[in-house]
Amino acid sequence: MPEQQLELLQLENGDVVLKRPDQGRSDDSEPLVRVRFAPELLHMLGDDLLEVAHAMMEAAADAVGDLQQSASGDDTEHDGWELISGNRGPTLH
Repeated sequence: MPEQQLELLQLENGDVVLKRPDQGRSDDSEPLVRVRFAPELLHMLGDDLLEVAHAMMEAAADAVGDLQQSASGDDTEHDGWELISGNRGPTLH
């Protein structure tokens, strides 16, 4: 399976979104995933927000991969996703 790149961005309103790079960077394009943190948590996480969001997205991608693998009976491990970041935060791979 070819690897697909996905972009993790923090929007101006604090939401973290997961998009395909070809979706553009505008806040109005519909993301694949949107995570909205409570203001208290945004403040508490500070500069670590994208690291936490990255860990959440990786865990979700791993779970989907595991479910697909067990459904197909395939023992081969597949890593079909690479998370990258836009220009609004640190690079996350």
